[in-house]
Order: sequence, then structure tokens, then C-alpha cells
Amino acid sequence: MKRSIPIFPPKAFHRIRATNPRALDDMIAKRTTDIVNQELAQKFKIGDGLVVASGDEIGPAKVEALGVVIGIGASGQREVEWTSVQFKLPKSTLQGGHFWTQPKPTFKFSETVAERFRLKHFFNKFLKDPFPRPEE
Repeated sequence: MKRSIPIFPPKAFHRIRATNPRALDDMIAKRTTDIVNQELAQKFKIGDGLVVASGDEIGPAKVEALGVVIGIGASGQREVEWTSVQFKLPKSTLQGGHFWTQPKPTFKFSETVAERFRLKHFFNKFLKDPFPRPEE
């Protein structure tokens, strides 16, 4: 049975709350999702986009890293192709601003919010497709 190659840029995006810079650097170097507990990381599928960002209800969110889940190890650990970045997302709407301040370390962006934040554009700009297609 032929396995399908994930689409890039991703179709689904998850925000991961930014933590201290050392933990973020370690996670990027190890190509994991270590700053998210294993149970929450189980929601990340191969091909999903990960956005490490911090924000509040009123201002634009600061993005520190972008990643794509490229594999899942035997223990369920996610392998991620990361890149460090520095840019801001547009300001959230009144309805969406509360997501940034919730105590949850991660949430999934709705399709409309991902479009408004131009996440596909940023993934294309800062990452290379980690799923090369074979020549036909």
C-alpha cells in the first residue's frame, strides 16, 4: 500500500506557548516537542504545523519558532523540523484573544484564523518542504 506524502505548507496548525528561551533552544536542537507534555503532543499529526508563540488578548502575538511534524517515534515522541524565527502575527479578534491567555500550553488554530494570520505564507517563507516528492 502506497503511503501518501503530507502536504506542505501544512493544513493544520497548533500553537505552543513559548517558554523560557533555553527550553525552546533545547527542543529545537533535539527536534522534538519537549516543552509540551506527551499527552498533548499526541494530538500533533505528521504534517501538522507548530507555531511557538506568546501573546495576550490585546496585542499581536510574538512568534519564536515554526515547525512541521515529520515523524512519530515508537514511544509516540514527535519528531519536528524546526526553525527559529522572529515576527508578529496580526492582533487577535475579541473572540480569539482569550485563547492566548488560557493556561493550556497548546491549542489548534481554526482554518479561518490560520488564513487570517497567513500561517501558510510564513511556513513557505521560513521552512523548506520537509516532504520532497519523488520525480515522476
